[in-house]
Amino acid sequence: MESYEVLYQGRPVGRVTVRQAPGGVRFDAVCALEGDPVLRLCGGRDGKTLLIGVLAPQAGYWHIGRTVSFQTLRDAGFDRVLPDAFWLTDRPMPCPVTGDPLLDGALRAGTIEMTKTADGADFSCPFDCRAPSPLAFALTACTVRDGRAVLSLRGR
Repeated sequence: MESYEVLYQGRPVGRVTVRQAPGGVRFDAVCALEGDPVLRLCGGRDGKTLLIGVLAPQAGYWHIGRTVSFQTLRDAGFDRVLPDAFWLTDRPMPCPVTGDPLLDGALRAGTIEMTKTADGADFSCPFDCRAPSPLAFALTACTVRDGRAVLSLRGR
């Protein structure tokens, strides 16, 4: 497990721990911030950027805990190394546009991941039958693989 400083506007505001997890890499960050910002945690290395997700308020701090799949890391260019610098941004990150407002909204929010396939794309998120799912609008079309709900769209 590694721990790194998280920067916002050039100053340290928190820490992120990075560790191996089943099916991917787990990022857990806690930051001390003023106000009510909508901030995204990003990681980077060698000019590549990985959007990890949007922080949420909890117990007086801002938190995010997210497992990023190995495939998503590879797609972002992190197949052999992991990010070693972390920062918060209030700027929207470019994300894939599917044309579907529900999928696009979940992608922008960082609650689902998209993996390109040879003939389309897979959209996925962690699945727990006892918890709400960001893919609830399409859950009947999803399969469950390795603890993740996966919506496969072909021909896109």
